[in-house]
Amino acid sequence: MTNLDSLTLVAYQISYFSLQLLLVILLLIFGTVVAFPVLLAR
Repeated sequence: MTNLDSLTLVAYQISYFSLQLLLVILLLIFGTVVAFPVLLAR
């Protein structure tokens, strides 16, 4: 039971980390898309 609990905890941490990573990547893409026309307009 404790082995299963630790496995679940590890899986939760991995999914949480991947969610944060996905959010950062989306923010980078969004920032690039927004900043690109601004840089071209100058």
